[in-house]
Amino acid sequence: HLLKKIQEEEYRKKLEEHRKSFMLYLRGEVFLRAALVRVKGEIAGYLSDNMGIVEHKDENDKKINIFFHTDDVKIFKKDLREYNQPAKQLLPVGCLVSVDARRVHISGVKNVEYQAITVLAGFWPLTPHPTLLPGGQGSVAPMYELPGGTFTFYYLELALEAKLQRKVNQLKEILGRSKGQIQYDWRSVQYIQSKEQFIDWKRSMGGLKRRNGSNRPSGPREVLDTFKAVAMTEEDLKEEKEGRTKVTSKTVQERTWYTPEAWEHGGLRIKNEVKEEMEEGMGSSAKRVKTESAKA
Repeated sequence: HLLKKIQEEEYRKKLEEHRKSFMLYLRGEVFLRAALVRVKGEIAGYLSDNMGIVEHKDENDKKINIFFHTDDVKIFKKDLREYNQPAKQLLPVGCLVSVDARRVHISGVKNVEYQAITVLAGFWPLTPHPTLLPGGQGSVAPMYELPGGTFTFYYLELALEAKLQRKVNQLKEILGRSKGQIQYDWRSVQYIQSKEQFIDWKRSMGGLKRRNGSNRPSGPREVLDTFKAVAMTEEDLKEEKEGRTKVTSKTVQERTWYTPEAWEHGGLRIKNEVKEEMEEGMGSSAKRVKTESAKA
């Protein structure tokens, strides 16, 4: 009986162990922080056949270079490699994309401060997507309506950082030939230089086949990949005479890993630091998590 099983002390201990392990991962910053989440950018150029640069402008109109590997690109929800064509042809210079990225410091490399975790051209797939957790250093996510306080997006795949680090090493090797300076490889590159050409590209990739004229969401989106505190019903099973089981229930506030009881295991305190800003091209306000900066 399922209800009886989950009341067993051994089962509860296992759950507690799993929760503590999860908190240790959070406390030790094992999960990969996404400093930038679904920010808009433009393909600036290619460094090689499978490595390129996305140019993103921040809230102060400062240009930020984000390097990417074609393995991490999805075009209209499909992996780039599934098209069996060169990336320089499929994803032209000038193409608009959305990017999740982590902050990196690469010795010997100039003007590249971020590495793309995923690059999305066209409609967004449901996955991959980072998970929003309370606390942390914060994330820039202008496309989302974020809750009050300091929140951070993380990718929870433990092997992801090692995969990304191998691509950092590839970048260092490529830019080592130009003394750390960005030098684009323009051979066999396609270009998008106008809105009409961008529409033509979308049509060629099958991106104009939306059913019933469904529209892209307008305004900030709700964050669905997050942990929340919710009310729950706690049930106790009591054995009575004649082998019958009586179930009594009560509603309690769920204990989550970001409540005070979780702090001893590394639970994250929520700080009320949210900066309001207007997103360019949108009528409603978008929120950006204010990144904590430690100053000596």
